[in-house]
Amino acid sequence: MAHKILTSLLVRGLLSLCLLSSSFALLQANTVQVSIEGYVKNVHGFPEANAFVYIEGTFDETVTDSTGYFELSTESEMGAMIMLIAHKKDYLDAFEPITVNTAQLSVEVVFSQKIYDLDLVTVTAKKTIEKEFMQVQSIQTLEAILSSSDGNILSSMNTLPGAQQVGETGELSVRGGAGHETSFFVDGMLLRQYLSSSTPGTGGRMRFSADLFQSFQLNTGGYSAEYGQALSSILLMETKDMPTQFNEGFFISPFFLSSQTKTSLSKTASLESDVSYTNFSFISKLLKTDDPDKSLFSGPETIEGNLFFKKKLKDGGYFKSFLYGTKSKIGFADRDINRENGQIRYNLDNDNIYTTSSYKKQINGWNFLSAISLGYDREDIGIDSVAKAEDILHGSFFTGDKEWTGHAKVKAAKQFGNSILLNVGSESFYSDKRITYRSLKAHLQELIWASYVEGSIRLSRRANLSVGTRFEYSTLLKKSSFSPRVNMTVNLGNNYTLNVAGGEFYQTPQYRYLTVDPSTLKFQKARHAILGLEKRFSRDQYLKFDLFHKRYDQLIRFNGNDVESTGNGYTRGFEILWRDEESIRSVEYHVNYSLTDTKRNYLDYPIAAQPTFVSKHQGSLVVYKSFTKLSTLVGTSYTYQSGRPFYNPNRTDAEFLADRTKDFHIARVNIAYSFNLGDHSAILVVSLDNVIGNQQVYGYEYAALDPSFRREITPLYRRFLFVGGFLNLGTSKDSKKMKEILRNR
Repeated sequence: MAHKILTSLLVRGLLSLCLLSSSFALLQANTVQVSIEGYVKNVHGFPEANAFVYIEGTFDETVTDSTGYFELSTESEMGAMIMLIAHKKDYLDAFEPITVNTAQLSVEVVFSQKIYDLDLVTVTAKKTIEKEFMQVQSIQTLEAILSSSDGNILSSMNTLPGAQQVGETGELSVRGGAGHETSFFVDGMLLRQYLSSSTPGTGGRMRFSADLFQSFQLNTGGYSAEYGQALSSILLMETKDMPTQFNEGFFISPFFLSSQTKTSLSKTASLESDVSYTNFSFISKLLKTDDPDKSLFSGPETIEGNLFFKKKLKDGGYFKSFLYGTKSKIGFADRDINRENGQIRYNLDNDNIYTTSSYKKQINGWNFLSAISLGYDREDIGIDSVAKAEDILHGSFFTGDKEWTGHAKVKAAKQFGNSILLNVGSESFYSDKRITYRSLKAHLQELIWASYVEGSIRLSRRANLSVGTRFEYSTLLKKSSFSPRVNMTVNLGNNYTLNVAGGEFYQTPQYRYLTVDPSTLKFQKARHAILGLEKRFSRDQYLKFDLFHKRYDQLIRFNGNDVESTGNGYTRGFEILWRDEESIRSVEYHVNYSLTDTKRNYLDYPIAAQPTFVSKHQGSLVVYKSFTKLSTLVGTSYTYQSGRPFYNPNRTDAEFLADRTKDFHIARVNIAYSFNLGDHSAILVVSLDNVIGNQQVYGYEYAALDPSFRREITPLYRRFLFVGGFLNLGTSKDSKKMKEILRNR
């Protein structure tokens, strides 16, 4: 039955792709391939780097280099008029009409004035609706790498206001939400198993490398109706478009070896690959863990790889296909707190596959996209309890799960005049999950059908309004949800912008709670209300303040042996962010503070209490400094979090979760040095995690037989030093990425 449903989902998605492709082919006219090159400048004649350049009504796009230069190609009829548009943050979009009278065109585009010089709010055809929302924290690839010492994307998100990484799980808690309440999307497609497998208390990592993506957008609340199944927030990860450089390279460190290639198959197609092997066994034998009760006796050992195919089609469409796979093993030993000299050993084995393909095309002013993704994850954990001294087996059992997931999506967007942007779409999510715990087994299947419509309307010269709604139906819960959402942005003048957002958001409960009759439960529900104010002092300097309130309903709650949808809770607080990229030469920095007041009465909580995954106070300082003459980039970050609640069995119900761990203080330093080895370029990376060297305490574990005895739950290593180097086998002349970054800063 599961495979029949999955096959049906795949057939529907593939039929959508085929029907769209056939329709597009019928609409083709006599066209030619037109190459356009030129420069983007400001009104003073200075080049504008990193400006977004595209052809109106198409998906043909590019970004200017450090000199303002760009080049792109498009399909057009001879004699036709096309509109070239340049877009850059804080500038009015520049429009340049072009008559196609030759296959080679040169043009100069000039930004006339900055947005913060005008009392005007604009809507552009290229912006998607969610990017109109102010509740978006964007982070570029380089920033993600330099603000985390372990290359983990989620560690970088931890430095953004409202986001807290939960150390013992690796999950991301956003504005008081649990980790599973944040959903991850790759080019708009849902990614369910985003964390690597890990043993208890060690925390997983983001599976994908930051280098695959050109940007990350953390929507902290009030997000677009295009996205569902996320009670608190969404992280949008946008992959890079067609590469401008084609080369091969190796990344080498004491921990892993990675091989990367970017190959040009033709002028309109490329193939990228990345294969890596990680084995921590040798290092783990040399390094002693800070907690003598914990040790790695096997691995972690991982082999993973990905293939990325990109193709610009003759019909003007753009096709992307991405395939990722990994296999990992970990052997981890921990003390058994309930038995003298006892030890628990975990043997974890994980396989993970994820693939997504998308096709986008413009027809009669409509931007169409059809996409499909598949995922597979198998996790087996063998748990043995032994007497450490005698090595006598006291018991063992097996736990694990296996899950197939699918997502098919079709959407269309169109700009009407200068004032309205319409976005409509339909999608389906599929999951087939088998859960095993000791001798207990469960098999769950869910198919969610969803449709949405959303419009962004320019009300006046000062105000934009986005209104949308989303409908979902779950075959597992046998229930539907209806989610109205609204977002309004008003320019108050004097470079002040006001944002008001709100709506309803639904999510299926975690499958571990659905082993009873799922039809007796409901979608979990959250209502968001957000008020934001932003002050722009210049293009690269601004202050942002947000107030937010969330109300949770229909959360999972235990009533004896029964599971009910009667839990509730709230989250309220504020965030303040200051970002400055111009006051100090070659230095960019941002500092933020968040206050999160939250309580929940759900699961087995006897009273409403602050959950264990939330810190009430959090602040971060992130600084990037470039040393051009030394070809070096330095990134530093410091994050503070107040102590989190933990369960103390010696407390009464009235004192439930009243205890707090000590505060968190985490400082990181990252250095990237660029140099040449003969005709090849290379980058040396050095990172140090937890420079201060203080012990991070995630919570406490209490003995079941003697609750007066407890021990701390801490990371395996107090500090961690990473050293690695990337060797580009392309010529140094062709590999200028690092140098361009330094010049741009």
